[in-house]
Amino acid sequence: MRIRTLALASIAGALLLPAAASAQTVPTYSVEKLITATTILDGDWVAASMNDQAMCVGSRTLNGVTLAWVMSPPAPPVFLPLPPGYANSHALDVNASGVIVGNVAQGNLTRGAVWTPTPAGYQVAVLPTLPGHSQSNAVAINDGGDIVGTSQAIPVWFNSPTGVRDLGALGFSFDPVDINNQRQICGGNLRMNLDTSVVENLGQPPLDRVTGTFAVGINAQGQVAANAGVRLSSSSFTYFAVRYTDDIGWQVLGGGQPPFSSGNGAYKINDRGDVFALIGNVRGVFFDAFGFVSVQTHLEPDAMYWLILQYFSVAMNNRGQLFQWATNDATDAGGYILVTPIGTTILPGDINADGHVRPDDACAWQSAPVDLNGDGLINSDDRALLFGLIAAWGTPVGDCNANGIADSCDIAAGTSSDININGIPDECEPDCNADGVPDTAEPDWNANGTPDPCDIASGTSRDCNHNGIPDESDRQALSRTYTATYGTPPVIIYPLRTLSRSIFVRDIGPVADVNFRLHDWYRVGDMVVRLTHNGITITLIDRPGFPNIYNIGFRELGYDITLDDEGTGGFIENIGTLGGNFDPIVSPPSYRPNDPLSAFDGQDMHGIWTLDIETVSEPPPRAELLSWGLVIGKAAIPVADCCPADFNADGTLNSQDFFDFLAAFFALQPAADFNADGTINSQDFFDFLAAFFAGC
Repeated sequence: MRIRTLALASIAGALLLPAAASAQTVPTYSVEKLITATTILDGDWVAASMNDQAMCVGSRTLNGVTLAWVMSPPAPPVFLPLPPGYANSHALDVNASGVIVGNVAQGNLTRGAVWTPTPAGYQVAVLPTLPGHSQSNAVAINDGGDIVGTSQAIPVWFNSPTGVRDLGALGFSFDPVDINNQRQICGGNLRMNLDTSVVENLGQPPLDRVTGTFAVGINAQGQVAANAGVRLSSSSFTYFAVRYTDDIGWQVLGGGQPPFSSGNGAYKINDRGDVFALIGNVRGVFFDAFGFVSVQTHLEPDAMYWLILQYFSVAMNNRGQLFQWATNDATDAGGYILVTPIGTTILPGDINADGHVRPDDACAWQSAPVDLNGDGLINSDDRALLFGLIAAWGTPVGDCNANGIADSCDIAAGTSSDININGIPDECEPDCNADGVPDTAEPDWNANGTPDPCDIASGTSRDCNHNGIPDESDRQALSRTYTATYGTPPVIIYPLRTLSRSIFVRDIGPVADVNFRLHDWYRVGDMVVRLTHNGITITLIDRPGFPNIYNIGFRELGYDITLDDEGTGGFIENIGTLGGNFDPIVSPPSYRPNDPLSAFDGQDMHGIWTLDIETVSEPPPRAELLSWGLVIGKAAIPVADCCPADFNADGTLNSQDFFDFLAAFFALQPAADFNADGTINSQDFFDFLAAFFAGC
């Protein structure tokens, strides 16, 4: 047994400064939400470790019971099995092979445990203790399978070649907290090589009034991340994030001598030397090339609403990924998120290296195919694997025309049309009259489930004025509601951007009236809402309450309203307050829009209607689009320009019209509702006979 004390680095070299400029750039991080939880304050979900495959482990406490869990994104967490007689468990570390260590407990009895993956799941085993001991805890495992922890209060190597080995007897006087693949362990301010039994005292960082140094992790280079306790007064102290490197010594990460800042600490270190830390109450990563970088301020633009709350329950791997607790201010959601550096492919299937696995990766692969399954070939197997990875992340990829290209890529490239903007190539949808327009894009005014053109072509409905609308529908004033509803995930509204969403209206005919529905969360005085159709754009809402003497608009947080030119609630521009009322504005009553919706009157309703929400100020407490929609009405059209008794609309009134009417009448087809009163009965028969014998 040998103990070696290492010399400290000089004070001048103690503060870790950013390296000289290099080709590296400060990372930007993507965010994927993985675990939803209601609160973390009661220790509900706690993350402990993550390997380079982004497999995460931790524990969850619910109703007084704590259970260890494991998850491999994007799959949900799975609770690990308990040995017989145990009721609680904690997972504390995981290695590259997916072997997990931690502890299991029953009452006051706690034992170290190891979970080994098998084809059927995980197999749990209780680890041995030193002779005469009843308590133990396994805290770390390396890729070689070495496990360290404690037996009672004694540091041990659980599976040394000679069995459970007492490391305290060799001079390692702290509880071990981590082990690297070189069989070096750390704890307190000590580092030990298990192969040589050499224990190194790393000394203390060059800070005034240091009370002790407590390691949190060790990497492949033997660098140790730690927290140095510093006494501020007789009754208070703080911590500094520090890192030990051979030939350099202790380096203070982003801080130095008094005045001290509170809320500092190191929590994770990876093999690149990156240290996740809390420095000055900022959660971030210390890089040799850049110094300390806030993760919060380097999230991708679409992750701006995620607020990283925790620093102690964080996992980080060698690829720079982080597994952290956060809340989303836009949606009020909370949970664990996977934070991935953007720019290189880290997530399997992320072909375009944007930190996500989505359908656009299928398009990127189509443009530049790569061997994904490692068989040395680039073929359909790689494409199938990619499609499966994308689907696993929640966005299934279709290839309905079986051309080997994702449907979304066909549509984006213009290879396939998508008239009704439903994400399905038109050639893959039913087309009853083979006119190239899918049935879901054809009108169905009589609501019988068959497109009107096919009803008319088959004689089920008449169209004597040839306007494409069945006569029985022409004779009625009708309205239809078209709604787009957004649930999980919701559509986020971002500040200083324009959010666009569209609805396809399948029905045809001149617009007689339009009402508009909107349900969203956003400060009403900070948003402009526009509606566009057929080349016409109107501004429905234009920052109500702005301008005014305070140069702000109304502060209500969102709408659940109907806008109607005949609305009884007054002009929407006048609805709201300048005070602190954050309740949304709701209907009833309906309100009159800024620009009249009558601008669309007389336009053909068929086609795409687009909603634009432009935001012009700071983000609000919530910011999401829940739903929007249209109620579009058409007027009744008297079918007076043709002979109603010309039932087959061939321009000739003869016995065939009589027989066609009878067939429709006895089949109860909509066309037999001759008087358009909504029912088919004997009165329709008599009305038809009267018109037939009258000759019109």
